[in-house]
Amino acid sequence: MSCADILKRFSAAKQRRSNWDKTYEDALSFAAPQRESFDNHMSSHNRGTRRNGFSQVFDSTALMAYQKFASNLQMSLVPPFKKWVNFVPGHLIDSTDKPRLAKSLDAIRDTFFNHLQMSNFDTQIAESLLDLGLGTGALLVQKGTAGRPLHFTAVPLSQLYLEEGVNGTVGSVFRRHKVPVRTLTSTWQDATLNDALTKLIQEKPDDDVELIEATIPARIMFIEPKTGVEKETDGFVYTVVDPKSKHTLVRREQLSNPWVVFRYSVFPGEIYGRGPLLLALPDIKTLNKTKELILKNASLSVAGAYTVADDGVVNINNIRIQPGALIPVASNGGGVNGPTIVPLPRSGDFSVGQILLKELRQSVNDMLFASPFGAIDLPGKTATEIALRQQELARHIGSAFGRLQFELLGPLVDRVLHVLEEQGLIDLSDFRVDGGVIAIEHISPLALAQDQAELTNLLRYGETMMQLFGNELGLLLTKPHLFSRKVAQLLGVSADMAPSDEDLATLQAILEQKIEEKANAAS
Repeated sequence: MSCADILKRFSAAKQRRSNWDKTYEDALSFAAPQRESFDNHMSSHNRGTRRNGFSQVFDSTALMAYQKFASNLQMSLVPPFKKWVNFVPGHLIDSTDKPRLAKSLDAIRDTFFNHLQMSNFDTQIAESLLDLGLGTGALLVQKGTAGRPLHFTAVPLSQLYLEEGVNGTVGSVFRRHKVPVRTLTSTWQDATLNDALTKLIQEKPDDDVELIEATIPARIMFIEPKTGVEKETDGFVYTVVDPKSKHTLVRREQLSNPWVVFRYSVFPGEIYGRGPLLLALPDIKTLNKTKELILKNASLSVAGAYTVADDGVVNINNIRIQPGALIPVASNGGGVNGPTIVPLPRSGDFSVGQILLKELRQSVNDMLFASPFGAIDLPGKTATEIALRQQELARHIGSAFGRLQFELLGPLVDRVLHVLEEQGLIDLSDFRVDGGVIAIEHISPLALAQDQAELTNLLRYGETMMQLFGNELGLLLTKPHLFSRKVAQLLGVSADMAPSDEDLATLQAILEQKIEEKANAAS
């Protein structure tokens, strides 16, 4: 694909994204007023500056709730320094081979999380989840250094341009951003510079150059490592172009997509997501306006506005109703000898505004999941109540959680495993995480909360069987070889802690012996 073709497709993607810019800008003006705007991308020279948007923000509820949304979602989906997925044998694996493969997959999982926790993943995913509040987050997963083989970049939504793929999925991904020209060869070691860029590096190395990165799905050729045979397969073409000189700096063919683009919810026919911040925007605006009016009313109450008797002609254009204002009038009543200065009567009673503020703040916090377990100063909560609240959160975010599993967690695991395997840190032996051979088992707090209902029913069944038939016989009726493994799965216990087939066979033999001894004693 030529540079002209890439720029043409980018232009179309840019036009489609422009329909959202005003909406995103409006939401950020209340939830993150000092963040870089969509219509004013900052260069590297003034990245430390921030636009002043606090002049129109009078209430901090949305600012705090927006940050809590990203934090709570991170703790529920990908908690730092925790293992939030298991790799388990898929349904295509023979049952006799599953225990052996499960131990190998546990070792791969440990390597996966060791390198993930050594990287900058936890900080970058938090920034991407902020953009998810608007509707769409993006992570760029790349190879790191020898000591830290993984590097993550949270690409802001203001730099992201999407192209629709097959069946409503995200297809091609474009990124437009500025970088110092001196960093071109260090960022892309295989970059080919033209005369204009080479001259700019020599004369003005600190100047910025605008680049467009494009990652486009395509059929590519690759050499199979074990056989050395060249094959054609589905992959991605990564390209970096200079739109000013229409020059292609980098072109790579890759087997794995470096982009992880995930959306909160999507309306049919749209490519960009809609996040809870957009849903809460009407209440945020109303809350902000109510707080503004209350503050103005309080200011008038403190300073007051007064009328001043004046025998001249009053110019109505000079009258300003504001705290401390002196408004000239012909008379303040009471005839010529009436009072010289009189307070201006105020209209309206804003005491009802306090009630409205409380309702709006609660509504904003609920929509952004800022307090899923209630206020911290409420009476102590039991473990059962917290579990029920976690289940309630899982129900509220259920549809979004399913999409995030499909668009965030699955592609993220695939990409990280691919990068680690390319660097020789793991060996999947040609197996892939496809659900058939290797499957992903989600064990994040939110995923486990969704399993609590099934776990509760399973435990109630076991208790009922023991009450009806006694402990030994009831335990046999629950099929302990299946029961224990199912409980371990629902609780997210690793395979090495779950009982093996030998352990279960021993247990069943002991139970059968005890039942036989009781029967002999009774006879």
